[in-house]
Amino acid sequence: MANVTQFIPLSFIEVDDTPSTLILNLQGGSLLGDAPPYEAFSLGESGSVRGYTGGDAASAQTFLQGTVEYRAPFALIRWGDGFVGSLLGESTLLAVSIFFDYATGFGTQTFVIGEPGVVRGKPGDGFGGGIGLLATSNLGLFRFELGFNDQSDAVFYFNIGDRF
Repeated sequence: MANVTQFIPLSFIEVDDTPSTLILNLQGGSLLGDAPPYEAFSLGESGSVRGYTGGDAASAQTFLQGTVEYRAPFALIRWGDGFVGSLLGESTLLAVSIFFDYATGFGTQTFVIGEPGVVRGKPGDGFGGGIGLLATSNLGLFRFELGFNDQSDAVFYFNIGDRF
């Protein structure tokens, strides 16, 4: 499996010396021979194509997925010395994100033993897009994202930590 990510700072929106950022990510992988279902690449979910749940885009032997995401900070909340400040740190940076994800299994769902993707009617590829609210504190990055897929479904995600 290969994974490459490029973060491109954009200086036209900045909060507390944190610039807006364009993120480009490309991932791909392939398994040799017929793949057992537990080894197959599960496409769709918050770490893949947002807008899908639990691998509902594909269960593939080979895959390629790409993401374009724009993050723009818009506020810095200063907590002070109280309980919240001791828990979250001195401040929390809020940002909005807009994202587009695409993944394909290149028609390799039939090379997974038992063909679980085919049996479950997974499309084999998928496109998703959406918006998110990100909060960065001493506890880490909290991501609240709403993704829409090309099957007219919407899914809400809550994650701690970055996707990339």
